[in-house]
Amino acid sequence: SCGRTQMIPNSNKFGLHTVAAKGLNDCRATSPLTGDLTVADVEAIFDEELGDMSVYSPFMDYNAMMWAPAGTLDSYREAFDADGVPTHKLQWPCFAADSTSPADETAKAVEVAMCYSLIMHIPQSMVNIEIASNETSAPDDFSSEAFPRHEFVDRELPQHDYMEPLHDSRAVDDIDAVIDFWDRVLDMKPTAVREGAGSSVTAVFAFASSDMMGHDANVQYVYRPQSAQTGQSEGGTAQSTSTSTSTSISWLQSYWNGVADKYMTNASSMWPVWGDNHLALVDDSAGTSIDAVIERLDAIGDTLYHPFLGIENGYVGPDGDW
Repeated sequence: SCGRTQMIPNSNKFGLHTVAAKGLNDCRATSPLTGDLTVADVEAIFDEELGDMSVYSPFMDYNAMMWAPAGTLDSYREAFDADGVPTHKLQWPCFAADSTSPADETAKAVEVAMCYSLIMHIPQSMVNIEIASNETSAPDDFSSEAFPRHEFVDRELPQHDYMEPLHDSRAVDDIDAVIDFWDRVLDMKPTAVREGAGSSVTAVFAFASSDMMGHDANVQYVYRPQSAQTGQSEGGTAQSTSTSTSTSISWLQSYWNGVADKYMTNASSMWPVWGDNHLALVDDSAGTSIDAVIERLDAIGDTLYHPFLGIENGYVGPDGDW
């Protein structure tokens, strides 16, 4: 089963999917095919690490960020508070200090622009949603973060009547390995690499979207030193504290990769359930083919991929028979 939400107005460009593909007798969601931990076990780790959301956890680096239409962030904040939904509230500069603008005066004017975001966690899941805006009537309710949480590549904020996607964010243990993979396999270099609080590093890959959407959709990866990968802290800087729990980003990433190494031995081997925790990129420009990506993966001896032929939104197969 799949909980699926398409974003308006570009519903054919971006969607959020929460997948429960458990397999026959739940075999894909339970040990041994998931490793020693079941899906429910890892979801419980997220619940434990995030706690009541009152302090920042590096597990919040896993998030999908959405931009709220002008004047609506307070409505979300008030609704969450009224329903007892815990959120972590942050305010941060909308633009990086070294960003440039075509006009110097414009750059000076927007340099101090502040953005605000609410981070919420769906219990018993690995899903975090961050809703952002540049407007709120209660800025004092938001903890201060010194660095931007999103890269607005063109230095312009979204201006739509609908909620818009901004980025998919993932916590990682080795930022250099991620950048190298994107370069060698996807032939892309990061749009920006930013240093942040606590010696963290964020690598951003920006993708052009439709004219209707009007801004790039980003994929970002956040690295924090090992000492900052567990525990929770005030504000947006994760650090090790006396309230630290035992699971680090490094350990979790190694666990997922270990299961993949065991079962994904070739293109026709098993697709572990942890692979359902993924992002999908579509390149429908003329002359492009997924074959080039497969060739690059094969060239470096990477077996951690699967080719899929699927049906989507009523499309049928090449012979019109499915």
